[in-house]
Amino acid sequence: MLSVRIQHEFDCDDDTLWQVCLFDEEYSRRLYLETLRFPVWRLKEQRVTDTTVVRIVEIQPLLDDLSAPIRSVVGERFGYIEHGTFDRASKRYEFKMVPNVLPEKANITGSMYTERIGDRRVRRVVETRVEVNVFAVGRMIEKRTIDDAKASHEKIARFTRKYLAEKLT
Repeated sequence: MLSVRIQHEFDCDDDTLWQVCLFDEEYSRRLYLETLRFPVWRLKEQRVTDTTVVRIVEIQPLLDDLSAPIRSVVGERFGYIEHGTFDRASKRYEFKMVPNVLPEKANITGSMYTERIGDRRVRRVVETRVEVNVFAVGRMIEKRTIDDAKASHEKIARFTRKYLAEKLT
């Protein structure tokens, strides 16, 4: 199993950041389809209550440079369903990603939360754990998943800062 902790800082309060990340349709469309260039990003379900937000999202990331051993396992149309729950009280988003290839062999989970670091300044932390039990290539897939998470979250942070600047000024 591999894990990663990714942090980025934003010039807003945590409520604003969560509002944009969970409820702003324009943000999601521009982030996933235009910035990250994912072939598929689709909100399949969202249930909002006073205490939680439950989201189910279908995602097909852009994977144009997979190694031959990984491609032989995941194929050409790799994707996953993200099951996430945001707890309004703790301001914490817990997620599980279920791949469309060998879902019983992969366990990808994590959490995202914010830490107040100043007046109208917040740090977003994403912690992800990846375990893939596939003979000979499991560790390679775990490493690639972590590397992709790091690269994606760098792009996400840059886009989010730009988007917040557009909307908050």
